[in-house]
Amino acid sequence: MESAIHSVPGATGAIYAIRRNLFVPLSRGIVLDDVVIPMRIVLGGSRAIFDSAARAYDSASESPEREYQRKTRTLAGKLPASG
Repeated sequence: MESAIHSVPGATGAIYAIRRNLFVPLSRGIVLDDVVIPMRIVLGGSRAIFDSAARAYDSASESPEREYQRKTRTLAGKLPASG
């Protein structure tokens, strides 16, 4: 529904595509490129949309510990860098 209004705030990391000319190299330390890249595209005046025909398949984490690591990485990427 966000696509119908304008743009989605992030992409599904497992599958997304962008126009080559819209890509800007990432700064060191970026963790959530699937949020930063689409956000930059939208801020630059283009749209980021969801295509319901796109498909991606992923396997479940091997263990609760592995899932914890994955979630920790995702959440850490949303925090501002300290320094």
